[in-house]
Amino acid sequence: MKKSNVNVIIILLLLVVLVILLSLGIYIRQKNENEKQKEYPEKENIIGELENGKKINISEKINSTKELDGLEIKNIKLTSYESETQFLAEVTNNTKKETEEKLINIILYDKNGNEIVKLGALIKKLRPGETTLLNAKASLEYVESYDLKILEQ
Repeated sequence: MKKSNVNVIIILLLLVVLVILLSLGIYIRQKNENEKQKEYPEKENIIGELENGKKINISEKINSTKELDGLEIKNIKLTSYESETQFLAEVTNNTKKETEEKLINIILYDKNGNEIVKLGALIKKLRPGETTLLNAKASLEYVESYDLKILEQ
């Protein structure tokens, strides 16, 4: 064989080895990234931001419709602004009789099910089919809550 043919073969072999090493490196890096994602899954994003700088909780568990003794509690909004948390919701009387005033606790939980805080609130008397606004505030920021329960006191 001529010397030039030997050089071409050596260069081709080096290129093949280089391609194999690069492919192996890419494979190993992707495998490591997948393992890290399994070890450290991304934190579920439950906080959105409104245009005025207010934070709003977008957790499905927080925002799902709740029920308390025939009262439907929906359109729940848990927001915070300048370290103050506000809970707003619509309450509809789905029973066939007028309700009495109810003192309630809105209990906020973290992702592990630990109670963070209890907010007290009052639901006024409601005629059948009537809807009112439920409002509770706290002077600290609890907008990062993951779930809530509404219980009568």
